[in-house]
Amino acid sequence: MPNELKFADDYVAIVRFSIKQLDIGQAINMFDIIALENCCQQVLSKLGFYHDGKIIEQLWDGHSAWYNPVFHYFRHILGFNDLPKNNLNKLDQMVREDLRYLLTLIQRYETNESAIKTYLNEGTKRGEHEDKIRLDFYARCIKERDIIVKYLTFNIEKRAFEKSINDHELGGVQTQWIIELQDRPYRWWHPFANPYFDYKLINTYRHRLGNNVLLINRQELEDLYVNGEVNQFYSKLAETKSPEHVFHGILSYYVAVNNLLRDRKPIFEELKRLFENELWYGFTALALPQVEGIFSDMTALLKPDKKFNSLPNKVSAVRPFYDYHESTFDYFEYILPRLRNRFLHTGNSVGNDFKILALDLLYDLDYILDVFNSLKDEQITLNNLLNSNIELYLISIEDFNSFFKLLDKLRQRAKEYPENSKLAEVLGRWDDFENGHLAESGIYDMIWSRIKFELYEKTVDLFNTLSNLTSDLPNPISLFAIKVSELRSRFDELKSIIGSDASFYKKQYEEIMATYNWLNEYRKHLVSIKPEYIKELSDIYKEEKERDRVKKMDILKPLFITDQEI
Repeated sequence: MPNELKFADDYVAIVRFSIKQLDIGQAINMFDIIALENCCQQVLSKLGFYHDGKIIEQLWDGHSAWYNPVFHYFRHILGFNDLPKNNLNKLDQMVREDLRYLLTLIQRYETNESAIKTYLNEGTKRGEHEDKIRLDFYARCIKERDIIVKYLTFNIEKRAFEKSINDHELGGVQTQWIIELQDRPYRWWHPFANPYFDYKLINTYRHRLGNNVLLINRQELEDLYVNGEVNQFYSKLAETKSPEHVFHGILSYYVAVNNLLRDRKPIFEELKRLFENELWYGFTALALPQVEGIFSDMTALLKPDKKFNSLPNKVSAVRPFYDYHESTFDYFEYILPRLRNRFLHTGNSVGNDFKILALDLLYDLDYILDVFNSLKDEQITLNNLLNSNIELYLISIEDFNSFFKLLDKLRQRAKEYPENSKLAEVLGRWDDFENGHLAESGIYDMIWSRIKFELYEKTVDLFNTLSNLTSDLPNPISLFAIKVSELRSRFDELKSIIGSDASFYKKQYEEIMATYNWLNEYRKHLVSIKPEYIKELSDIYKEEKERDRVKKMDILKPLFITDQEI
């Protein structure tokens, strides 16, 4: 459909274009509205949308006329829920309003902040920590502006047209959040987005609430902190998560389950003593470097070859490995260093309530210890699994394959960093678990049985099914009989016949390939499988390869797995 018609002022023009594409439309005057209505009514009646000269009751929306065939053709035959132009106008207005507010903030930075003025006139000159804050947030605004402008320039019309089609909500009715995300594919409108772009709005307290505070109480607590009633904030928070509870979690859980924190246990015990004796200066002096120290531990794990010389740099380095960094890490990267610099470098404590500082830092420590245990890192993942019921995560062959990838990465890391005793300890725990509990759990018996009795049958069924789909070809393809070289040369022919039907057999294909992968990898990681099982499994895999079924399955891969999925 031409673009000018996609965004026509009324639906009649769109319907005229559609009718012209039909044989029936060649014989009528498109600008004779009566003739157009009659033509639309004929189509609607033949397809069951009209009965006795009006829209059937099930499709009547309660607003439009019973007889309005041009509109009903637009609505039910073409599938539009609204004129694309109407949606375009609404989207355009909404997005431009977002852009206007963002540009206002950018103007404030460029007008009022000396660090930004210097940057614009002379280039990047990062000196003081305060300059870094302003430059980083200004850069976020510029990046967001470019995203919005690009959307307005190139993609908003596409979205408006999609939004006008009834079936654009594939998979069922979408939530308002998903619709909003498609309408405004950028960050500016998100809840709590303003603090991400305006450094003056950085949230300094929300991370301390944790996950135990009920939603109904969170707003009350936040209001207390915002209004300066910080003592009441901590008194109320203690009802759900007291300092005693925090220390218990640090010493009995975080230190106990994360061997990377073990060396800090005496310091945490000393912090507990200082807190219980209300030695707030001492607690603050010891707790502040622990926050940076824990970020140092995280960067040593995540980027062992790099050195980071400041807390902001360490926090920034950890961000990609933690999913929720955008809502909480700004405090640690930009606000906490102010206290650290003032307290450790100048000794300036004027105006501080050190009991409140101690509470702030205690809950800060609690939060970043939870972050440590939630990092997207293989060593953390394996450690967490070993501290839980790992056998619950190793049920299917696919589960084991994912786990093999994790172990491969960790064993490679152990080779690169042989001095990493904490990693060696975690891998040793896995070896002990595999040799003991896992080997005795019966899971190996189950997998052996599944492969022995199901792999061949699944492959036979898939090959027969796909071969049968080619039965109408002059030279049908038998996946069992065909040679590998011939299958390669006829693959495009096979693909054109099977087409989208391949999606019906994708799960079966993936199960077979997962089994092949397991057979190829298991002996590296599951050393305690019975020798007789190893012999049978090796024979099964050997036959699969000798019969070229493994090669043929690999050739078939593009039928089931897209480039994006690979």
